[in-house]
Amino acid sequence: MAHTLTNQEVAELFETMAAALEILKKNLFRIRAYDRAAASIRQTNQSLFQLWQEENLDSIPGLGDTFIGYLDELFRTGKVKHFQEILAKVPPAVPDLMKLEGVGPKTAQALAAEFDLPRGPAGYKKLKKVAQQGKIQNLPGFGEKSEQEILDALANVTSDEKRLLLATALPIAEDVISYLTTSPDVLEAMSLGSLRRRAPTVGDIDIGVKTDKPDLVMEHLLKYSDIRQVLATGSKSTSFRHQTGLQVDVKTQSPDRWGSMLQHFTGSKQHNIHLRTLALQQGYSMSEYGLKTEQEESLSFEDEVNLYNQLGLVFIPPELREDRGEIASAQKGKLPNLVDLKDICGDLHMHCNLDIPTSHDRGANSVEELLDKALQKGYDYIAITDHNPPRRGLTAKERLEVTRVRRTQIQEAYLRWQDEQDRVVQLLIGYEVDITADGSLALEDDVLAELDFAIASIHTSHKQPQETMTERILTALNHPKVRILGHPTGRLLLSRAGIEADWPAIFEFCAKHNKFVEINASPDRLDLPAGLQRIAHEHKVKFVINTDTHYVNNMDLMRYGVWTARRGWTAKNEVLNTRNWADVKQALTG
Repeated sequence: MAHTLTNQEVAELFETMAAALEILKKNLFRIRAYDRAAASIRQTNQSLFQLWQEENLDSIPGLGDTFIGYLDELFRTGKVKHFQEILAKVPPAVPDLMKLEGVGPKTAQALAAEFDLPRGPAGYKKLKKVAQQGKIQNLPGFGEKSEQEILDALANVTSDEKRLLLATALPIAEDVISYLTTSPDVLEAMSLGSLRRRAPTVGDIDIGVKTDKPDLVMEHLLKYSDIRQVLATGSKSTSFRHQTGLQVDVKTQSPDRWGSMLQHFTGSKQHNIHLRTLALQQGYSMSEYGLKTEQEESLSFEDEVNLYNQLGLVFIPPELREDRGEIASAQKGKLPNLVDLKDICGDLHMHCNLDIPTSHDRGANSVEELLDKALQKGYDYIAITDHNPPRRGLTAKERLEVTRVRRTQIQEAYLRWQDEQDRVVQLLIGYEVDITADGSLALEDDVLAELDFAIASIHTSHKQPQETMTERILTALNHPKVRILGHPTGRLLLSRAGIEADWPAIFEFCAKHNKFVEINASPDRLDLPAGLQRIAHEHKVKFVINTDTHYVNNMDLMRYGVWTARRGWTAKNEVLNTRNWADVKQALTG
């Protein structure tokens, strides 16, 4: 019997192996191989389990024959003998502890061994207890500050432990919907709730189906091959456990009430309360079946547009239905013209695989492969923005030489590629440059001068006080080569909170000096958050939506960035990479 695991579960297993190998002081290249494989798995849109079933695991970059063999063993037997042998040599709680923000392999090893922590929630509970008792600060290498940081990290992980990344839940919903629509009795199927609102994390996978034959649709659904267990089923709805272990709820509605049902099960609780209040003021009661007048006359709606119009509102896109002013704006007809995926003309944050030293992980694909993908997506331009050369191990002179060699290699690859194409994709060459703890950039001015532009990002020291962090960012942004602030808050969803900074001051500086704020489409970032985008709008800030691609298929994740922008009320004209090549080149290099 096959053993189903989610991509997230497999990625965590590979990360755990990397941590165990680091604790055991094994070969550094082996450790990095596991880390790269885990990152690749996390960024993969398709189900790893399905790819295994299709014998197509070699389509995932960064795996290789050895890892594919391990995955084959994992999905066939539910375990990997080699993994078990390695993990038996480290305390069992280490993998769970490493999910805590700021806890690396060595810290996890020390805590697990000292306090004999069990796996799972029980381990977190025991760790919280010993931290509250002040026992952690007395360990060698720890103190009051590190003890408090562990308590803070525990609070974050326990509050989010039942949430799923949007990118974990959505592919499952899309696969179920794809199967449902193979039935001629399904007129339309759509995700509901926070999933349809494209919230960065979601709690449930709910799907609505428009049909006038619900019993036949349920009969069809029960033949879906990825059902592990049926939890409940009836003539109009079914709940089941997916092969990934996640619960999926499917409910049906007749065509005449489809719009009413969509609205009811999409809006946040607060949005729906506000909408029902508005309906009451107009003499209606409101439910998932539509509106009812004081004379008990029922009004049902085939689509949401007519329902919102009936209440005197323009249509409110799902991403905005959070009760954050959208209803008042819809009453005035003043909702923004939200950016759409079709508006995106290029991607300006991408990493390639040139064999040059970098401060962080390099990309997995060649310049030519990235250009091929850009051409396939109809882009007019891209930017290659590898991480900067490291400060350690290289002299300033060597960093300059590496940068010049890199530029030459990229240009040569671009010219070779361009000679074989009928359509031009324009190219910019930059770096994603680390903002160091004191706000200086991790490159010298003569190195930065070699670039078309730079993205400045924070990758370390995320816990600095607000005042220090604000000054750090402003200092970096002040450099003329820095045109984009990358993944601004540095958050990692479900594992690391964003930095604390005076965002109005930062946004004011960006607007005044024509700096662009990135909306990072990486599913574990989705950064800048919607609330901060709203503040940025007040300061007339302009954005750029990037994928931060490290694997060529990451370019398909642009839709997550666009959805994040839409949740932040961001319009097409506020996004740099909806503009033409001449405007983008001038904005970044002029």
